[in-house]
Amino acid sequence: YDASDILKGMLDQSNIPDHNRFPGDFLEIDFKGNYDLVYMLGVSTYLSEEQMKIYLEKIKSLLAPNGCFIVTFTHLNSLDIRIRQLLTPIAKLFAKDDKVISQSFQTKFYRNGKSKKLFLNDFEIERVDGLNHTVFPVSRIAPLVSIKIARLISKLRESFIKRFFS
Repeated sequence: YDASDILKGMLDQSNIPDHNRFPGDFLEIDFKGNYDLVYMLGVSTYLSEEQMKIYLEKIKSLLAPNGCFIVTFTHLNSLDIRIRQLLTPIAKLFAKDDKVISQSFQTKFYRNGKSKKLFLNDFEIERVDGLNHTVFPVSRIAPLVSIKIARLISKLRESFIKRFFS
């Protein structure tokens, strides 16, 4: 297995062996061979749709036949994102520039239908799951409480409530 991240410091915090770390721009890294599984975690939020299509082309070229690709998206209609959108202008007044909520770079959020459309031409979608049910600012103020609530929500069968928190 190999791992890449735009920031070397993120890879340094992992348990991934040094020879399997590829810091830098994913699109510029010359990976050798094909992969049975490719994860793209926490990246789509920072890519425009055009950039996302370029990433998907590279990922498709890296996958072995019958390989699997797992990607995370930030859901536009989740409670967490709605609260963040409301609080970001206030947070920028008080938070340091090293905090995600106070930084000036653009982020991209997707509705489920839109995220699916990005993949339909190149990938077979096996399933879509809501994974993160924590809600800002509870997740920052009381992280253990937030995690307990998230675990309860994750046990719900697919429903509006689960999608709302995911």
